Amino acid sequence: MAPPGAMTDCNLLAHPLVEVREGAITRTLHAREVSGAAKTELWKTADTAWPHFPEHCARTDREPPMFLLGSR
Repeated sequence: MAPPGAMTDCNLLAHPLVEVREGAITRTLHAREVSGAAKTELWKTADTAWPHFPEHCARTDREPPMFLLGSR
């Protein structure tokens, strides 16, 4: 296991199992890419939660992917 905060492989499409740590609790979750109406709704949430998110996205010509984490 990599040390806390280490980025080992950030390709969620190739490696969708991720560990999420909240305090002393660590859970293994599955990442899945969303599209269509679900992605549109998640973009609204991201824009609200992170005020600088639209500026970040404006720095690229591609639309960043959006993933949901959950159980399989």
